[in-house]
Amino acid sequence: MKKTLTGFLYLLIFAFLFATGCQGNKQENSKPAETGKPPAAPSAVSEQSPVSAESPQASPSQTEDKKEDQDDKEDSGNEGDQSDNAKKHRIPTSSLFEPFTEKTVVKTDAEKVIKEGDALFLKGKFDDAAKLYEEALKKDPKEDEAYIRLGDIFLRKGEYEKSGDSFKKALEINPKNKYARFGMSDILMEDGKYEEAVRQLEMCLRQDPKFAPAITTLGDVYVDTKQYDKAEKMFLSSLKADPNQPYPDTYIGLGELYFTTEKYKKALEAFRTAQKKDPYDIDGFLGAAKTLTRMEKFAEAEETFIKARKLNPDHLEAGILLSQFYLGMNKFDKAESVLTELEKKHKGSEDVAEVRKKLEQLRKNHLKGKM
Repeated sequence: MKKTLTGFLYLLIFAFLFATGCQGNKQENSKPAETGKPPAAPSAVSEQSPVSAESPQASPSQTEDKKEDQDDKEDSGNEGDQSDNAKKHRIPTSSLFEPFTEKTVVKTDAEKVIKEGDALFLKGKFDDAAKLYEEALKKDPKEDEAYIRLGDIFLRKGEYEKSGDSFKKALEINPKNKYARFGMSDILMEDGKYEEAVRQLEMCLRQDPKFAPAITTLGDVYVDTKQYDKAEKMFLSSLKADPNQPYPDTYIGLGELYFTTEKYKKALEAFRTAQKKDPYDIDGFLGAAKTLTRMEKFAEAEETFIKARKLNPDHLEAGILLSQFYLGMNKFDKAESVLTELEKKHKGSEDVAEVRKKLEQLRKNHLKGKM
């Protein structure tokens, strides 16, 4: 499941920073003013959890802080690293299809082109891969695997309507394709159609009871509907069904769960595991960035937001969250720069217009405060 950020989360970063009184000209280690925290959501942490850390309400020891800082430094050298050397060892993964490899025997011209596209996909060259998948469809319009791959790429780019159309076409060609049905469940969730999404997932699991991606996405449904105990059980069941799953989805789900239940250290560890699973997946970086903000590690949060945007400069949610972050830090010039880009790429976006309105309001208030 490719988790996305709702309108509520668009405002999350700004609301937190504004409430704590964090200023952009303060030193990074200065602590914002204390404020009341929102009531904690029901805890869902079990002893079996694959992501272990102390409750964020506990004060960590200096030793733990030093270890965590060292881990942060190591991760900062790896997260989103797009160097040629890194690409040799870190490839994108997908829970929506199994890429053809060099050993895969292809039987048709369309499959041959798909295989070439998969080679580009595994190098993170999604746009080039998409062109080959479209070429494969010209050779064989009934090649459902090409549609599934296009659906995956559109989903990564936040183009949900195109993604949904691709999965629908794949299902029309092959109603038994569990990956296409699983992809459709993602799109239904984006539209808030949880009951329909669950029906699609249950059909996947009737076909394959150990289909880990479907189990994970049921966990996502439970997070979104605030059934946190059930959510964690699903995520753990997914890891049990496939302990070596190469895709990041389950860890992104765990990160969202722990973030929602205010277990920020666990959330950060889960999101960083997701990044290692797939260094091209933007959701692991956005999740880590918003978690670092809640942990008041603002420099690292900014760095991680920027890495997310580098992965996909056109991603609306990433741009919105970064601009909200800069508003909360009173870094108006940086917020202006991000907003200007968003306004060019996403003309007519109500979310962008809302952030623009907030920026102008804060600028006026800031000028009044200087008088």
